[in-house]
Amino acid sequence: MKDWKSIVKTAGKYFLIYALVIIYMEIVLRCHISEGITRGFWFFLCFVPAQALFLTALNGFFRGRKNIIVSTVLLALLGAYYIAQLVYYNNFGSLFSASQMGMGAEAVENFGWTLGEAIKKSFWGILLLLLPALAAGICGGLRRWNPGKISIRPRLLLLILSVLVWILGGQSTRLGGTGRQSAYSIYRDPLSPTDITASRLGALTSTVLEITSAHLGFFSARVEALETVDTSIITNMENTETDESQEPEESGEPSQSQSVPSEDTESGNPESSGDESSGDEPEEPLPQQKPHIYEEIDLKQIAEQEVDDEELRELALYLDSRGASETNEYTGMFEGYNLIYICAESFWTYAMDENVTPTLAEMANHGIILENYYNSFKNTTTNGEFAFDTSLWPDFSRKADAGTDVGSFSQSASCYMPMGLGDLFAEMGVEPHAFHNYYGKYYRRILSWPNLGYECKFYKDGMDFTSSWPASDLELMEQSVDDYIDEEPFHAYYMTFSGHGPYYNNNAICQKNIGFVKETMGEGHSQEVYGYLAGNRELDKAMEYLLQRLEEAGKLDKTVIVIAGDHYPYNLSQNAANELVGHELDRNFEMYQSTCIIYNAGMEENIVTDTYCCNVDILPTILNLFGIEYDSRFMMGRDIFSDSIHKAVIYNKSFLTDLVRYNSQNGEAVWSDLAEGYSDEMKEAYLNTMIELVNSEYYASMQILDLNYFEYIWHQSGLMSDEELEAEQQRAQEVEERNESYD
Repeated sequence: MKDWKSIVKTAGKYFLIYALVIIYMEIVLRCHISEGITRGFWFFLCFVPAQALFLTALNGFFRGRKNIIVSTVLLALLGAYYIAQLVYYNNFGSLFSASQMGMGAEAVENFGWTLGEAIKKSFWGILLLLLPALAAGICGGLRRWNPGKISIRPRLLLLILSVLVWILGGQSTRLGGTGRQSAYSIYRDPLSPTDITASRLGALTSTVLEITSAHLGFFSARVEALETVDTSIITNMENTETDESQEPEESGEPSQSQSVPSEDTESGNPESSGDESSGDEPEEPLPQQKPHIYEEIDLKQIAEQEVDDEELRELALYLDSRGASETNEYTGMFEGYNLIYICAESFWTYAMDENVTPTLAEMANHGIILENYYNSFKNTTTNGEFAFDTSLWPDFSRKADAGTDVGSFSQSASCYMPMGLGDLFAEMGVEPHAFHNYYGKYYRRILSWPNLGYECKFYKDGMDFTSSWPASDLELMEQSVDDYIDEEPFHAYYMTFSGHGPYYNNNAICQKNIGFVKETMGEGHSQEVYGYLAGNRELDKAMEYLLQRLEEAGKLDKTVIVIAGDHYPYNLSQNAANELVGHELDRNFEMYQSTCIIYNAGMEENIVTDTYCCNVDILPTILNLFGIEYDSRFMMGRDIFSDSIHKAVIYNKSFLTDLVRYNSQNGEAVWSDLAEGYSDEMKEAYLNTMIELVNSEYYASMQILDLNYFEYIWHQSGLMSDEELEAEQQRAQEVEERNESYD
């Protein structure tokens, strides 16, 4: 009994130290990132006892000074974890997930030069996070810290106790409620992104949840059944007639205008705003609308036949219930045209300046203008690129695969992806080309792009550049245009690079263009603002060169150029972003409001639409405009001009519609004037249905990749023969082997 009292006393000392240190470090981290300490942050305390017990079990192996060394090392490792989170945040604008930890070496190799500025930003936080380990070392050296040894059996008991206390901690979050934004709901939800989980449960808790989900399966396999969503309340409310029409406010408030193409005839919209009795000639009737589907695919029949696999059956029923978007007056508007599809690094509305980037500014105001376009992503290029290229949501869940091929786009390389833009153009006899001015192995584009049907060129693989980080977009264009400009028609896809931050003097493109930017803009701006515009100046020069070559070839009027950013410029500090915009930005919504250029020089009048839309909506919109057959049931976005439910969705599942702006981080819903007249019950039903719809689309996107669903459906529907299935499976195996060799 006396021995157990001694062990409890010894373990108690370790436990108290680790509990206090974890609390201290969580607070230091939150105080040094822009979100700060939010109202629900303190639920992280529910998990501190379990974490402290686990660390306690790793101590007391020895007697004397060796114990001090072990304790100091553990505190140093704990500090290193929080320092890594802080530096990562100051470099990329978010905390890192467990799945991104596998990219450590590759990230340092590719982003190492950017760490200097991030460390400078993190300096005081780093010092504070090092203090516990430093204090332990000093106290140990002065022989004022040596709690003693813990034997094996008590150590095993501590480990078991830590698991039980963790479970109890999870249950204790129920004290704050069990609603959809409660700490308990976030704890249980495997689809909760890292930043959201960390803001409510702590960074360390978030990482533990992600590791256990990925490797042990806890809270990862299924959230709930992927059930159909009855969207009738949404369509009924959004289709209600209203006389009110106002422009969207700069603050990011919901638009007060209908989510349909704008009726401003002066802007070039072909819809008539005149009264039917005005004496104008009657309009020609629109052609009969047809659904964008592959008639060979009968999802309901497939679901009825699938009795052995509930997930396959469930997904078929869900996708069938979504219905299809239909053809409309803009269908085939660009049929037979050339397409250049560009995902532009950190491109944002404020990258365009009529003096610094005049070509981009001109392109943004000529063609199809999307007044309520939102870029869904805050960072990680591959996520925005995946949504832009496939109209599927990337996997932000805790079970996202770890490793250097992190991200849904790279993981899609071993899946069958029949509706990639490259594949769809290839079916029409067009040879699709893709180009990127960085290494193809990074984010595994060398594997994923060919899987979408592209012939690819990368840095050191078909192209070379005078600088490696970032490389020149102008040089990218100069080395690629000749590959396709003589083809009729042609399709080219680009991932640009020059806009990448940080925007300081050690950035090669900033060095190249910053003199011009300063001379053009004049004095009085910060280095970051000059640097960001200097990076986009290079993209502007690339577009100027491209337009010139197209005009010389006589193909400018018959070419559509689409430009959208992969994410907002996360390397810009809050102050720099505010300076560039001219007022203090709302980071929940306004930071994501952006520009997607759909440019065609041959259009006599612009088409302007105030429909809410985001990255996943661009691909189906372009396919409709080009009159390309596709199956809209498998895309999470919708053609912007279709008679569908439209919304702009942020990566964390916040969203905006004509009626409401919903913030998923705090559960706040701000209703527009269009919602006046609806009862609270109707508003609540609308909001809940929209939340269910967004959640289901995220989960369905994950399932499509996890189940290799396109392969299953295409083979079941007779669109893929047995021989083609065998060839595809062989290709996928080769991709996996190549990927392992890259690791």
